Amino acid sequence: MGVTVTGCTVKNLNVTADASAGIQLLRAFGGTVSACQVSGLVNNDGSIQGYSCMYSSDITTSNCTSSDFQSHFNGNTKTMGHTVLGFIPMLSIGLKFEGCTATNMTGCCDDCHGMSVFVVALVEVSGYTADTVTDGVTPTNTGAKATGLEVYGAKVLIKNCTVKHIKAIKPQDKQSAGFSAWGEGIEFTGCSASHVTVAAAPGEDEKKTADLGHGVGYGWAPDPRPGFRDIGAYKVEYNDCSADHCEVGFDTWFHVDSKWIGPSYTNCGTDILVQPGGKRTLSCNPCSECDPPISVTITNIASGNTYPGS
Repeated sequence: MGVTVTGCTVKNLNVTADASAGIQLLRAFGGTVSACQVSGLVNNDGSIQGYSCMYSSDITTSNCTSSDFQSHFNGNTKTMGHTVLGFIPMLSIGLKFEGCTATNMTGCCDDCHGMSVFVVALVEVSGYTADTVTDGVTPTNTGAKATGLEVYGAKVLIKNCTVKHIKAIKPQDKQSAGFSAWGEGIEFTGCSASHVTVAAAPGEDEKKTADLGHGVGYGWAPDPRPGFRDIGAYKVEYNDCSADHCEVGFDTWFHVDSKWIGPSYTNCGTDILVQPGGKRTLSCNPCSECDPPISVTITNIASGNTYPGS
C-alpha cells in the first residue's frame, strides 16, 4: 500500500515520553515523503526521532529537514534510550533519501545522530547534510556517541553527503564520527566530514582526561551491547572521500577486507589510524539502554584492508 506525505510541518513538540517522532511510517510499502520540515522537538525523558521509517520498503524521502532537537534525562531508565535522531530508517529495505538535512541535534546521555541507517539493506542516501550534532550535554557530561550519519546494514550506498561540527562529550563508545559503518557491502562515495571531535567535560583538563576516544571523520560504528559489539565493517569502500579538521581522518578499526580509494585529509591529527590488535573499552549505562550497566573491552579484528601506505 503506497503512502504520500508532502509539504508537512511539525514543530515545537515538547513531551515527556518513552519515545517521540515528528513523522513516522510503520509497515509502509511504497511511497514518498517530500519537502517536509520537523523542528523544535524536545523530549524531557526519552528519545526523539524526526523521521522514523520502520518495517517498510520502497520509500523515497526527499528534501526534508530536521532541526533543533534535544533530549533530557530525568530518571527514566525503562525506556529504550534517550537517543536524538534526525532520520531513522530501521528494519527496512529498499529506501532512498535525497537532499535531506539535519541541523542542531543535541543529545544527553545516549546516542545523538543526524541520521542513523539502522539494521537495513539496499538503502541509498545522496546529497544529505548534517551540521552541529552534539552528544553528552547532561549534568554528568557523558553520552554514548555522536555521528553525522551512521550505517548498520548491508548493501548501503552513501554518496555526495556532507557532515560537520560533530562532537561527543566523554562518549561511552569512545567515539564521535562524521560517518560510521557496521555490516557488509557499505559504500561511501564523494563524502566530506569536517570538525569532528571528542571533548572532556566542561572544567576538565583535556590533556589530563585519559582515554576519551577519537573524533573520526570515517570509522566503525561501535556499540557495546551483545549482538552488535562483535560485528565489524566488512568489505566497506571509501571512494574519493575527504576529512578536514578531524582528530582522525579515517579509522581502520574493526574493518575487514575494506578499501580506502583516493582519500584526502587536511588539518587532521592523524590521517589514517591503524591499530592492529589494539583494544578499546566501551560502556553503556541505564540511560543509554543498558540496565544493568555494562563495560566490555574489545580487540581490533581489522585485517585485509587496502589504504594508502598499506
